[in-house]
Amino acid sequence: MELLIKWLSIALSSAIKFFAGPLLGKVYDIPWWQTAICTFLGMMLAVVLFSTVAKAFFDRYMKGLFNRKEKRITPNKRRMVKVWNKFGISGIAFLTPILFTPIGGSIVAISFGVEPLKIIRYMTVSAAFWAVVASLGIYYIPYNFH
Repeated sequence: MELLIKWLSIALSSAIKFFAGPLLGKVYDIPWWQTAICTFLGMMLAVVLFSTVAKAFFDRYMKGLFNRKEKRITPNKRRMVKVWNKFGISGIAFLTPILFTPIGGSIVAISFGVEPLKIIRYMTVSAAFWAVVASLGIYYIPYNFH
């Protein structure tokens, strides 16, 4: 039961902030591969939930907001558009664990009009890659904070 609670806390923390999962797995002293699996599942939980919920929300409530004449362009929006124009959904998916949260990456992809199933496919590859890389990195790269 205690191990199940650890797995759930790693998954839920990864759903909110991706790199929190591997850090928590290291703190809990569970094997890196279990941490990677829980981190992957946590990100995918957030991606599936928010890409479908965000799509419904945008379709229902937000369409009128994007037809307004005045548009505020912020540095963050400019950066997202640059990534989108250069790499599309694959770039957003790849950078989601690093720059965005799983929730944020899903919402960004939805805001560019990507269908939820396509988001889930690309985010699955990204989550699998980054879960392994982050878990191995946190477990095996020596850190010296003294």
